[in-house]
Amino acid sequence: AEVDALAKVASQAPYGQGSLTLVNKDVRNALQIEPKDFSFANPNWDRAVKLMTDHIARFFDIDPEYVEAKIYKLVLYRKGGHFKPHKDTEKHVGMFGTLVIQLPGSSYSGGRSIVRHRGVEKVYDFRNYWYSPVLTFCDKNTFGRDNVSSCAFYAHYADCEHEVQEVKSGVRLV
Repeated sequence: AEVDALAKVASQAPYGQGSLTLVNKDVRNALQIEPKDFSFANPNWDRAVKLMTDHIARFFDIDPEYVEAKIYKLVLYRKGGHFKPHKDTEKHVGMFGTLVIQLPGSSYSGGRSIVRHRGVEKVYDFRNYWYSPVLTFCDKNTFGRDNVSSCAFYAHYADCEHEVQEVKSGVRLV
């Protein structure tokens, strides 16, 4: 029921090709919700995202003081959803990367994210994700039960080629 409610306020997600914005489900099959149309009610959300961006900044050897996450879209991949290999375009001045946060309740098969750069490939597979000390940005000890502790994330530089493989069943919400 919650996924159906989200889908009602969503639109087909486009993709960029040079200066063009296109819609083609063969390239990208996903629904998106604009930031003005949703919010995170969890009082720990902002703190969790700050912890996550600090971690990412240190990993990329950047002073965390100069890194902030800006919400771009809420993206919903249902059965058949995918995004063919592509590179991101700069959405904000100073954007250097993309942060993907998978939200609780995402349970699906397929739908792996693959990031490639200079011959190196990294696969992020969060199907039926619950907990991994490498990937979580918070845990029950930090925020209590019933909260953002079951989110997972990954980040990559914007110039990395990446894709989302086809979701075979279930829902992937990022």
